[in-house]
Amino acid sequence: MRLPYRLYRETVAKPLGQANAPFEIDEVQRGVISWIDTIDVDGDGRADFRAWVRAYENGEPLYVGIYTVVRIDDVAYVAVGFPLPAGNFTATLQPRCAPVSVARSADTVIDRSPGLLGGPYATT
Repeated sequence: MRLPYRLYRETVAKPLGQANAPFEIDEVQRGVISWIDTIDVDGDGRADFRAWVRAYENGEPLYVGIYTVVRIDDVAYVAVGFPLPAGNFTATLQPRCAPVSVARSADTVIDRSPGLLGGPYATT
């Protein structure tokens, strides 16, 4: 698996700055930083989108994800998009309260099962 991943990483992931996950322990030990930028498309002072950027401490990007909340009939969904050349990968998730048996360290779970809007999609 090392050679195929290295080939993918050098020819696709690094140039795009997307899905550039560490593979060797020395890369992991370099450290990773992350930050959230907001995007106000319509200039009303409210963030329309949020971009979560994860990068190595030297600034080399691991990935960038664009997040927004969509509400339909009082149901909130989180739309997550990962830009790709000539397309994107999008996952639409539904946060909901976790049952007591699941909520040991958190009280929210993310439902990614296909439903009205939920599920992963790739578009070009």
